[in-house]
Amino acid sequence: MRELEEIEDVEALRDRWDTLLASTEDSVFSTWEWITCWWKHFGMGRRLRVLVAEEDDETIAIAPLMVSNYKYLGFCQLRKIEFVGSPESDYNSFILNKNGSECVRLFVKHVESVPDWDCFELRDVPEESMSARLLSDHALTSPWRLQRRILSLAPYTALPPTFEEFMKRFHGHDVLRRARRLRERYKVEFKTYRDFESVQEAMNILYELHEKRWRSLNGGQTHFLSARTRAFHNELANMFAARGWLDLNFLTANDEAVAATYCFEYQGKIFAYQSGFDPRFSNYSVGTIIFLRDIEESIRRGLGEFDMLRGAELYKSQSSTHLRRNLSIGFVRRGFFAHTLWAAEEQKRRLAHFLRRSEALADDSNVS
Repeated sequence: MRELEEIEDVEALRDRWDTLLASTEDSVFSTWEWITCWWKHFGMGRRLRVLVAEEDDETIAIAPLMVSNYKYLGFCQLRKIEFVGSPESDYNSFILNKNGSECVRLFVKHVESVPDWDCFELRDVPEESMSARLLSDHALTSPWRLQRRILSLAPYTALPPTFEEFMKRFHGHDVLRRARRLRERYKVEFKTYRDFESVQEAMNILYELHEKRWRSLNGGQTHFLSARTRAFHNELANMFAARGWLDLNFLTANDEAVAATYCFEYQGKIFAYQSGFDPRFSNYSVGTIIFLRDIEESIRRGLGEFDMLRGAELYKSQSSTHLRRNLSIGFVRRGFFAHTLWAAEEQKRRLAHFLRRSEALADDSNVS
């Protein structure tokens, strides 16, 4: 096993990373593109600790980890080992193929052997994933007292063979009436990012619609619109477009974009990452109309799952068939300050969860 501390070494691993990931069921958030692009834009002040397990010159497992420093009160800090991509990644995991149990044991043993961290927290690990199961198994024989808790919920729907079958179980059929009314009053079209001059132009329209939506929620703000986050997604969208993974769609009324969805297509699934719409058209349910169009297109392309990612908002539950539970798995290794700050972090997370839930309820009340 070897440890990669420089991004150039991770970039050189691209072909092996792709080959390994293709043999797993991991998400788009484990791709080389997502990890390296995220590090470029958010890695400042952190230290890479990407662990690579190899056998007979074959890469059989990767742990995309990093050490982050969280400062408090100007004089104390919490040094945390976590996944590269947190918190922007909706799912995180070790990338495992052969000898998964042994590789997790080696990863954990290596992490235990280095002294430059206070706590270990792997966030948004899908409960049904191999990573979650093997970490739990390892905890039975480890001195670590791993804490497992449900961190987030991610609704998703298993796509049926036909759109008609999907609509039979869809709750909220009044949207069809609103869609007819929209078509009666406007020239309605569905477009993709390919219908614009560039990916950048399409992304700018997405940002504008997303901002309009959140401003309508009592002047609400969203992390998605920060300059750094936009720079990350601008580069990522171009990288994903080159791989055929970008699924960026628009609903237009009289040639004006009034709703947008920013999704990724990967390994037979759609990952619905963000969206936006013009509040002036909320009475027509344009957000739901474009969502249903995305579902219809996904079924037409023969995809098997539409994942609405983290957040159990009402509009997601109206169309989901399953609910994925994401875990936080971690523990504090040592130190009074570390334990105190860990407890403070837990309270901060609970407050953030409450605020996100309040925003989601407000958002649902604005989406008809």
